[in-house]
Formats: sequence, C-alpha cells, structure tokens
Amino acid sequence: MRQALLTRAIEQTGESTQKLLELGWSAISLPLHHIVCLSPLHIDTRYKGLIITSQNAIPAMKHLSIGHTPSCYVVGSKSATALSQAGLRVNIVTPTAHQLLNEMLNAATTDNLHEPLLYLRGEEVKVDLRTALLKAGVEVEELPVYKTLARDALPTEVMAQVEVALFYSRKNSELFVKLVQQNPQTTLLIRSIVAIAISQDAAAALHSLPFKTVLVSLQPNEDSMLECLPR
Repeated sequence: MRQALLTRAIEQTGESTQKLLELGWSAISLPLHHIVCLSPLHIDTRYKGLIITSQNAIPAMKHLSIGHTPSCYVVGSKSATALSQAGLRVNIVTPTAHQLLNEMLNAATTDNLHEPLLYLRGEEVKVDLRTALLKAGVEVEELPVYKTLARDALPTEVMAQVEVALFYSRKNSELFVKLVQQNPQTTLLIRSIVAIAISQDAAAALHSLPFKTVLVSLQPNEDSMLECLPR
C-alpha cells in the first residue's frame, strides 16, 4: 500500500488515518510537534464568549472548568463540531483565523458579539486577534491553554518509505525544512516525495526543499488536501 506521512499532532491523526485508508493509502504518523496542555484553570463566568482558532485547544479545554455556556467563535469545522458535542454554543465558524477576525469585527458593528471574550490559544499564535479586536473596541483577553514541543530529528528509515507528505500549518512546514537541512541523507530522500500543503502559507517554506513537487489544496481543509493525492 502507498505510504503518506502525517505531520500533524498525534491527537489529530485518527480521522486522517481512516480517510487515507479509504483512499487506498497507509498513514505514517510522524508528529513534528507534541501538544502539551497547560495547568487546569477555571473560566470565569463573566466571559460571554470564547475564541478558539486551533484544534490543539480542544483537548486542553477538557482540563478547564467552565461553569457556564459561553458562545464560541471558532476556526475549523472539526473544532466547531467538538465544541457543539461538548454542549457549547458555536456562533461563528470560519476556515481561517483571518476570516474569523473579519466576521467578528462585522458582528461587533451590529452588537452581535458576546463580550467580554476570552481567547483560548497556544503560547504562540500566527494571527494577533486580540490586538485587532481591541483596536475595534472589543473587550477581549487571552489565556494560553497549550504549548507545542518540537521534534528534533527526522528518522531516515521512515522518510525512505514515504511517497506523499501532508503539511497542515506554516509552523510544521518550517520545522520540517529545518530538520531536513540538518541531515543531507534526508535531503536526498525527499526528492521522490510529493508535498501537499493546506494553504499557500503552509507551502511557502516547502519550496526551499527539492521535493518531487509541492501541491497546495484549493480549500484550507484536509478533504481538499486529499484530493491532491497522486492517482
């Protein structure tokens, strides 16, 4: 069976593995980052809305004490589904953080944004939602609920089996490039690998490596990525 490399966190690979199997591919899980939930915390009832822009925040929320039912403003349909199943209200869901910010700013102009808001985020974020919302007069605070620990090497025996590698974020792509550049043998191996990125942003760093080709999904989601798999 043809082999596809999953570079996302291990907590997110279950459904991806099943989708690949249904398409005739075997998944090799090689998480480039390990997600660590931070200390359990209580969410004050004064917060009327929660912002979640990464699937990585969902497992961390299991360690939070939420004594009420705030509205949620979410990036990603999978995160939205998980939050709904947990009994939370999802008010806005978009494919990207930039789109979420625009939707929230529009909602703020019509008084349809439930404030104050709490942004449940990692220690690092790509889009500074808080600053943009504060400039628009929206009351919002941040709470880091997880952090990521990076892999320090790529096993060559794994890379030698791979026909396709899937990249879900700019952060993962940049780390992959760094790890490849540390090992000349790995650089040779990826010449036969097709890289598939979830967005142009995630693909940017990959163009510096000698992949067989770098493909970008038409939509920023996994189903669109899988449509790029070689036939």
